[in-house]
Amino acid sequence: MGIMATLMTMRSRLPISQATKSIDRTINFWRSSAVRVMRSLPLLGIQSVPRIIRIMKIAFQCRFLYNYQTIGVGISTGAEGEEHVRTGVIKQLQSFLREKDHVWSGHIWQCKPYHQEFHYVARIGPAKQAGKKQAPSLVTKRQRKSPPYEVTSIESGTQIVFSYPLGYRAALILTNSDLTLEKADGSYLHQLFYQLYWEGIVQERENELAKMIGGIRAITSSLDIDQLLQEILDNAIEVIPAADTGILAMYDPEADRLVNRAAVGMNDNVLRYRLKVGEAIVGKTFADGQPRIFFTREEMTQAMSNIDKENLHYLLSSYDFSHVKGIISIPISVGEKPIGAMIIHQNHTEGTLTERDVHLLKGFAGQAAVVIENARLFAQLKGQNQYLSKRNEVHETLTRLSLENKGMEAIVAALDKIIGVPLLFVDFLEGNWHSRQHTMLPLFTMDEIARLFSHREAPVIVRVSGQDPYEYHVTPIVVGHVFLGCLIAILDKPLEELGRIALEQGGAVLALELVKKQSLTDVYYKKTHEFFRELVESNDPDLMQMGGEEWGMRLADFMTVFVFSLRHSHDLRQLEAEVHRLIARIKRKLETNRLLIFGYHNKVTLLAMLSSKEEVDKLCQKVADVVGEWAESEGLPLCAGVGTAGQGIGAIKKSHDEAQKALQYIAERQHRGMLRYEELGINRLFLHQPAEEMISFLEEMFTPLRTEKARQNDLEQTLLKFMATNSSAVRTAEQLHIHINTLYKRLKKIEQLLGLSFEKPEDVLKIQMACHLRETFVNQIKEEV
Repeated sequence: MGIMATLMTMRSRLPISQATKSIDRTINFWRSSAVRVMRSLPLLGIQSVPRIIRIMKIAFQCRFLYNYQTIGVGISTGAEGEEHVRTGVIKQLQSFLREKDHVWSGHIWQCKPYHQEFHYVARIGPAKQAGKKQAPSLVTKRQRKSPPYEVTSIESGTQIVFSYPLGYRAALILTNSDLTLEKADGSYLHQLFYQLYWEGIVQERENELAKMIGGIRAITSSLDIDQLLQEILDNAIEVIPAADTGILAMYDPEADRLVNRAAVGMNDNVLRYRLKVGEAIVGKTFADGQPRIFFTREEMTQAMSNIDKENLHYLLSSYDFSHVKGIISIPISVGEKPIGAMIIHQNHTEGTLTERDVHLLKGFAGQAAVVIENARLFAQLKGQNQYLSKRNEVHETLTRLSLENKGMEAIVAALDKIIGVPLLFVDFLEGNWHSRQHTMLPLFTMDEIARLFSHREAPVIVRVSGQDPYEYHVTPIVVGHVFLGCLIAILDKPLEELGRIALEQGGAVLALELVKKQSLTDVYYKKTHEFFRELVESNDPDLMQMGGEEWGMRLADFMTVFVFSLRHSHDLRQLEAEVHRLIARIKRKLETNRLLIFGYHNKVTLLAMLSSKEEVDKLCQKVADVVGEWAESEGLPLCAGVGTAGQGIGAIKKSHDEAQKALQYIAERQHRGMLRYEELGINRLFLHQPAEEMISFLEEMFTPLRTEKARQNDLEQTLLKFMATNSSAVRTAEQLHIHINTLYKRLKKIEQLLGLSFEKPEDVLKIQMACHLRETFVNQIKEEV
C-alpha cells in the first residue's frame, strides 16, 4: 500500500528529485519488512539485507523511468534528465563500493543500440586514481543470459561489460586489478546500470517523438512540398538507427511513373530514377499497398529482378549498394488510394531492421501523405480562388464596358486581352466580323457558321490541318434557341478553363449587346413602318412631299418597292432574327444608301430610290440573287414581289400595291423566288376575282368533258394540249401520240359538247381563259373552297 500511495502522489507531476525522495521513503519503509523477510527466508542466498534493499531500490527506479509516462510523473528529460540519471547511478555505485570497504576508481562507458563504439559516461573516484580514459574493448555482440555481464582483465585494471536488450551495453573499467566480483555483486551492478539503459530507451523514444512532432510542425508551417518531403525522409533515416539511405517517390499520373522527390545518402542520379507501377521493390509496394522488409540479399535480388536497365544504371550510379544488409519499403496512401512509396536501406550500420522500424516508417509515410494531400488541397483551393477572382474580374470588366455603352468592339478587344489568344466575334444578324486585330481575315463564311450551329448550341472545336495547324474554339451566342453570333478563339494549345469561362461570360455580355441592338433596330423598323404606311395611305401631295423629304426622297427619283415574305413562325424571336439577317444581307448586296428598308412581322419592305429607270433591271437582278442565296444558305422559303418603277413620291403607293399583288400571286401558288408585277400579264385580271365565280366558270366549261364517254376519249386533256400548243394540230397529235385524224374527231366532239367553235374568236378566247385558269388557279381555288 505504501508503494502504491507513493506512486499515486507522483501524478501531481513533481520534480524528479522530489519523486525520487518519495521512492526512497517508500523503500525505507520496506527496509524493516525486508529484514523480517530475510529472517524467515534464509535460503535466498543473499548475504545482507542492505543488498536486498539496493536491488529493490534500483528495480523500482528502473521501472519508474521506463513507465514514467504511464505513472504520470513529470520527470525532467533531455540533457537535464540524462545528467540526473548519471549522477544517481554514480552515487549509488560509490555507496556500493564504500560498503565493500574498497576504494575503487575508474570510468563508466556505454554503447547504445546499433552503435559500434563505446561512449564515455562518467568518472568514479579521484581523478588521480581513476587513470586515463581508455575505451573498452569489444566483446561478443549477442546478449548474454547467464550471467548478463562479462569480466575481463586488462592492462589498466578490470573491465566489466554488462549486456542489455536491443544490443545496449554498459562498461565499468576499474583500476583495481585484483577485483573479485561475487555473483550477487554482479547482479546488483547489472541492475544498477539498467538505469542507463532505460534512460537511453527514454531518450530514443523522445527523439522519435520529437522528430514526429517536428515533421507535423513542418507540415503546418511550410508550403514547399519538396522541402517537406526531404525533411520527412531525413527524420525517418535519423530515427531508425539501422537506416543509412532512403528514397521517397511519388506517383505522377501524367507520366504513369513513380518519380523520386527526396533522397538521403545518394547523389543526384537517383532523381532520374523513374519506375513503372509494379517495377522493382518500390513499384511493387505502390502497386499492392503492402509494406515489405528484407533481411537477405537473395530476397532483395529477387524483388529487384524486373527493374529496367536504365533505372538500374541510375540507381547503381547514385550509391554503392554492394553492402546492403536490409530494406524496408512502405506505401504512401491517402485513404485507400496509393500515391507513392518510401524505401530505406541498411548498408553499413550495425544491428537489424525490425518490425518496429516498419511501424515508425509508416508514421513518416503518413506525414508524407498529409503533405501531398495538403498540397493538393491547397493547390485546388488556390486554383479555385484564382479562378473565382479572375472570373469576377472578367465579369466586372465586361459588365462595365456594357454599362458604359462602349460597344461590341471594345468588349471583344477586352476579351482578347483577357484570354491572351486572337479572338474574332461574328455578328450573325448583321453578317459582320469584329476583331482586335483589324487585319485578321474571316476564318469561315457566314453560311458555314450557319450550318455549324443549325442544330447545336454548345461550343465546338474546329481543327484545320495544313502547314500551320490550328484549333478554333467556337462559342455560340444563343438567346432562347436563336443563334445570334459566335466567338472564335484561335488556339495553338488547349484553352484553359479560365479561358472557357471568359468566353462564356463574354458571350453572355455580347448576347445582351445584340439583344439591345436588336431591340433598338426593332424600334427603328416600327417607326419606319409607320412612316411608310402614312406615306402610302395619304392622299395629300403636300404631306407626302414633306414626309418624303424628311427621309431624303427627291421628286426626280424613280421609286420601286420590293416586298419579301418569310415563312410564318410561332417563335417570334426566331422570326425577328431571320428578318434582321435578311435585311443585313440585302444591304450588303445592294451596296447603296438610297433605300428605305424595314421589317414588320414576317414581311420585309424595301423602297429603292433610283436616279433612272435603267437602274431598275440591275437592282432587280441583285434582289433575285439575294432571294436565291437565302434559299440556298438558310434552307428557308423566301419569295418577293416587285412593283413597277415610277417617278416621284406619289409613285410609291402604286408600286407598293403592285408588289403586294405580285407577292400574293407567288404565295398562292406556293412558289419561291421573285416576280415583277409586269410579268403577271393577264393574271392581273384574276387576282381579286371571287373564287366562286371562277369555280362556276370552270365547271361550266369542263363538266361536259368529264362524262364517262368523254373520259374514255380523253377529251379534257386533248383540249388543254391543243390550247397549250397555240392550236397546232400537228404538235398536239405528236404530244398525245395519236393520229391527226383522231385529233380532228376529238376536237369536233369537244365543239359539240361545249357548244363552241374553234372558228369564232370569242369562243376561242373563252376556251383559252378557261384553260389558263384551269392550269394556274385551280389548286388555289380548291383550297379556298
